Amino acid sequence: MRNEYFHIVVKKMLNYRGKIISNQIIKKRLQWILDDEYSDSKMYKTIHKLKNKGELFALKKNVFIAKAPNKEFKESELIDKYYREILKKHCRDYIDGRWYIGWLKALELNTSNYSIPDEITIINEHKNATETVMLDKKTLCKTYNSRHKNLFRVFYKFSKKMKIGKYTLPVAVLELAILESLYNPPLLLKGYTDELIKKIIRKHKKSIDLEIYATILKHNKHHSSLNRLYQLARYVDEDFANKINQLIKRYSYLMPSNT
Repeated sequence: MRNEYFHIVVKKMLNYRGKIISNQIIKKRLQWILDDEYSDSKMYKTIHKLKNKGELFALKKNVFIAKAPNKEFKESELIDKYYREILKKHCRDYIDGRWYIGWLKALELNTSNYSIPDEITIINEHKNATETVMLDKKTLCKTYNSRHKNLFRVFYKFSKKMKIGKYTLPVAVLELAILESLYNPPLLLKGYTDELIKKIIRKHKKSIDLEIYATILKHNKHHSSLNRLYQLARYVDEDFANKINQLIKRYSYLMPSNT
């Protein structure tokens, strides 16, 4: 192994400064430099040394930002700049097939709230897992199943492509995002979720597509969420609440109110 190979790697890093770089890119560069003397252990030692020298900053396992040794980053700056790029790549690399952003973040996106959450729910066909997107930001992967049948394709129809900055991401439509957000929300977010949905009812009560709710109920999903929506709607608009009530009577069942 040539003694100067690390210095060659450092020079190569100049081309990537300010960009996201993976261990696979570093591996390819080392393989070119070392040829038959390459090994994975040398790659990991090189990455460790690059981090110690300040040439790399870890965003997650095997994903880094290439940087100048004297360049310091605030985590908030890194998240604002790179989160969506890494999220999209993460879903492409680690989720088999199609996916969409669901639950509360989808609801917020439908109301033009583009803030970056600590945890984002990704609905997909096969995976249930909690994974790291970058730094302390997580993705919660969920599937839709009923009576041993996978329902992802049904729910994927109720997603749309949304332009967020320079990235286009699949997001649940407003109607589905409402039901998902009302399904057993965390206690700390329940009041926020309820108030947000009340605002949505006031603004969109005439345009909410109730046929989407009928389809979802026919697949035996979100009965409790629609009941919760009915209770919230009663505080906002009686006509809209009555329409929800009629849907429940036709396709579902009324549950005792705990509001």
